[in-house]
Amino acid sequence: MTKDGYIDDLRYEGKSIDHYMKYRDNTLNEVLLNKENLYFTRRALRDYKKEVINPKRNELSDRGSARSLLFSLRYGNKISNEISLEYDDNETFEYLVVFIKAIEMDLEEEFYQLCKEKFNLKHQNVYKWFIHMFFQNETIRFNNFNSATIDFIRKLPNNVISQIEIHNPKIETLL
Repeated sequence: MTKDGYIDDLRYEGKSIDHYMKYRDNTLNEVLLNKENLYFTRRALRDYKKEVINPKRNELSDRGSARSLLFSLRYGNKISNEISLEYDDNETFEYLVVFIKAIEMDLEEEFYQLCKEKFNLKHQNVYKWFIHMFFQNETIRFNNFNSATIDFIRKLPNNVISQIEIHNPKIETLL
C-alpha cells in the first residue's frame, strides 16, 4: 500500500481501499492487511462473529460460489441463505481451481460432498468429479501441482493418469 492510502497490488494498483472492498465476492473477503494496518469492514467483522458467509451481491459467480463453499469448510462458517450459488456442470474451470485448493487443504472429499448436496452432482465420487472437471478443462496447463494434489492424482486409474500427462507433461516426472 502506498503512503497516500492506495493499494500497491497488481490487480488493484492505484485503487483506494474503498474500491478494493467494493469488489470482494463475500463479506469475509472485505479485509486487507499491509505492513502497518489491518483494514476490514463492519460487515466483515459482523459476519466473522456470527460465523456466516454473506454475499456482496445477490448472485455469486462460479468462482465466488466455489470460494464461498471452501470458506465454509475451511473456517466452519455457514453459508447465508441469501447466497444464490452458481454451478454449471459444463463450465467447471473455477470449481476445478478451487477443488485443487481443497486438495491442498485436505478438504477434497468434504468439498465434493458439499457441492454434491448443493448442486445435486451426478458424479458418483470425488475422483469421477475431478476427472470430469479436469478433462473439461484439459487444455489448461497446471504447472504447480503440490504434493497433496500429486497424491490425489496417483489414486486415479492409470489410463486417466496417462491422459493427464498428455496435457501436463511435467506431471510425469512427479508421479
